[in-house]
Amino acid sequence: MGNWVVAVGSPFGLEQTVTAGIVSAKGRVIGSGPYDNFIQTDASINPGNSGGPLLNTEGQVIGINTAIFSQSGGNVGIGFAIPVNMAKEIVPQLKEKGHVTRGWLGVGIQKITPELAKSFGLKDEKEPLSLRSSRAGLPTKRESRQGM
Repeated sequence: MGNWVVAVGSPFGLEQTVTAGIVSAKGRVIGSGPYDNFIQTDASINPGNSGGPLLNTEGQVIGINTAIFSQSGGNVGIGFAIPVNMAKEIVPQLKEKGHVTRGWLGVGIQKITPELAKSFGLKDEKEPLSLRSSRAGLPTKRESRQGM
């Protein structure tokens, strides 16, 4: 954090615009989905910058400009970029298929309430419980078993 960066893009249709700032934070979660892990920068990122590179002072791409925090629609000094290593992971899929396929477990996590504990035959809501699919990962037939 604190390293100088430049954001390149075409904000509001103004092509080949470069702005400078610093990396304010890494690993930011902004509520955009299950893959939140953004670089936060104060380099101006405005509508039209999305998809442009975020570069370090050596000219290396460290991120892809993606989003801003703004109540007005314009830059307020809080921009976000996807780390380039995350983007590199999906490039082969994009080249091969033209889209990204993500795994989906279709499960949720919740606290065990006293009522749930009773329905599962547990002593109390603090006793561990695990659920698993019983047929080669197919959720057609489920069974529950007590955790360890």
